[in-house]
Amino acid sequence: MCGIGGYYRTGNTNKNAPKWAQPALRKLWDSLQRRGSDASGIAYESPTGIRHYKKDIPAYELSGLATNLAFSMNRPPHWVMLHTRAATHGKPEYNKNNHPVMGYNIALCHNGVVYNKDEVLKRYNLVAQRGVDTEAILVSLKKGGIDAVAKHVKGSMSISWAKGQTMYLWTNGASPLVIGELYNGDYIYASTDDHLMTTGLRFRNVFDAKPGYLYKFTPNGMTTQKTFLRKEIQTISWRDLSGYIPVKPKKRHTTKGSQVKLAVQKRVRYPELKPSIDYSMPEKHTQYEEWQQELQSEYDWESVYGDWRTWEKKSKEIKQ
Repeated sequence: MCGIGGYYRTGNTNKNAPKWAQPALRKLWDSLQRRGSDASGIAYESPTGIRHYKKDIPAYELSGLATNLAFSMNRPPHWVMLHTRAATHGKPEYNKNNHPVMGYNIALCHNGVVYNKDEVLKRYNLVAQRGVDTEAILVSLKKGGIDAVAKHVKGSMSISWAKGQTMYLWTNGASPLVIGELYNGDYIYASTDDHLMTTGLRFRNVFDAKPGYLYKFTPNGMTTQKTFLRKEIQTISWRDLSGYIPVKPKKRHTTKGSQVKLAVQKRVRYPELKPSIDYSMPEKHTQYEEWQQELQSEYDWESVYGDWRTWEKKSKEIKQ
């Protein structure tokens, strides 16, 4: 689980940026830290091209300096992209694994997990340059655009990327992504609407990004385009959670008097994930003490109990 967020400024960006832009983005970035604190990073557009700054530290240690860099140029940036990382593939100590992932004049941020990176790189006759799974998305964007990502990359994906003065958002529905339109015509996006609320801003409209739709942002505003979307998404986490089943979403209520106005009342909420099997160990079982000793040993969980998919079977055997 990672956190993504960012800002796109429409219209004439030669004027000064709104006074609220920098502090709002810093609050947003700090709030995204709840979704990952192994590393954090920022990318933004500048007169000389894309600039970025990232490090294997939590967002609150980086947000002050990095947002100052983004808004201290001789003109404000067209776009700013933020990321907080919960590392799954690739060590955070190797900074090329952290986000934004840079390459081919593209800055890319990804929330989710890719399961077939080796297969994707083999398709394009390329060798991995970093350990992070997001490299498969970056290569596919370069070779065939977003349709290549949807067709060939398997896993959970909500992504933001930018090239030049244009920024894009896309999700396959397995990772959360919301977009907020401000009253001045600018846009802020984040992993969830709760993160948008931390900015303290009022929005004209807040909506979930539709799976399979490409959201394109230019100085003239936002446009949408339907893209190819793989119908079956079988894997949704960095673990093998094939035992997880979708459940009906709970009703959400907006707090009265909130500074954020959710203009769209009938919003599409995508299913949350609920485990269909119980991973807990009964404390009063005769094998409990042996189980505790094994957990404290040098073996990791998988070496002791095997693949997650077999845990349901093992749980039944122990209960018998």
